[in-house]
Amino acid sequence: MVKGTVEEGEEFIAAAARELAEESGIESLASIEFKGNWEANHKDQTWYFFLCHPGDNLPEEWAFFTKDGGGLNFDFFWFDLKKTPGNEWPDVFVRALDHIRENIA
Repeated sequence: MVKGTVEEGEEFIAAAARELAEESGIESLASIEFKGNWEANHKDQTWYFFLCHPGDNLPEEWAFFTKDGGGLNFDFFWFDLKKTPGNEWPDVFVRALDHIRENIA
């Protein structure tokens, strides 16, 4: 899951595409669909979910170095929605996955 913030005056769909590119390196999208929002009960945040269909075939795993936070290395992989997340998953992400399963998938 890639997440981020909406800049002042920015449309949510544009923010989703920008955050995806900034954090994962995925810049080419065939389509992007709004799938609803969720009260995360985490730092008073509301999360907005978008399903992004990449325009290019992506590998099963990849790493991307982002300039966010002074430079961060993120590792990406496709996660089977039927799998149980590991103990290393923060609670808010586990609850977000439950929301995706129940309302979006």
